[in-house]
Amino acid sequence: MSVMNQGLEKMAKSFGFGLSGATARYVALGIGTTNADGTDTLTNLDSEIIDSGLDRVAATITSETTTTTGDTMQAYYQWTATGSKTVSEAGVFSGAAANDGTMLARKRFASTYAVQSGYTFTLTYKIVLA
Repeated sequence: MSVMNQGLEKMAKSFGFGLSGATARYVALGIGTTNADGTDTLTNLDSEIIDSGLDRVAATITSETTTTTGDTMQAYYQWTATGSKTVSEAGVFSGAAANDGTMLARKRFASTYAVQSGYTFTLTYKIVLA
């Protein structure tokens, strides 16, 4: 059984735009240290940031092309920090509040980022279904 290119496009769009009823349009940052792998059972970030202007937000969701037309859901947001934090992980969620909804994807960064008050932190998270 194979998924057709048009099917990949519909699935990618359904994650972010809610064609299947549930959407994954929120992004969050954290300070966790647990590495993610294919058997990851985490349901939330290790330690989600809920202050300093870096809390969970609705991202700009677009359908992008990686291999075939529309096979990628992209979540984009740019925060402006109001305090200092060290950022080491990010996630994509269906819920708007911390510890709410389903975590669709998580990434622990290879290095940490020291974000100071007034700095911007930009996240572009791509979920490729090809």
